Amino acid sequence: MAQRLKRPCGHPGCRELVEKGYCERHRKERTQQYDQARGNFRERGYTSAWDKLRKWFLTNNPLCYDCLERGEVTPGKVVHHIKPKSEGGSDDTENLMTLCHRCHNARHERFGGKRQKPS
Repeated sequence: MAQRLKRPCGHPGCRELVEKGYCERHRKERTQQYDQARGNFRERGYTSAWDKLRKWFLTNNPLCYDCLERGEVTPGKVVHHIKPKSEGGSDDTENLMTLCHRCHNARHERFGGKRQKPS
């Protein structure tokens, strides 16, 4: 299989060659800036009441929703908001689903930077 040509990092002025996106240094800087801008989990509205709801929801919905859709049985570890709180979503159980880390990362495309709409 042919290897892609490398190109300059996406950060203005950086000449580091990468396969896509940013070099390791600038990827790390962008992640840190993003994390600082969004605030910590308490600042984003995840209170002790959320901790209790999350624990209750995982107890009552222990398997990953997306894995079950594919016929796989995987324990869920993350309570995911179908409509994000940042977009007006609530903590109502109708707006929650249990996901494993792999499926949660895939829905958010954690390592690609774009948010994926729920299916």
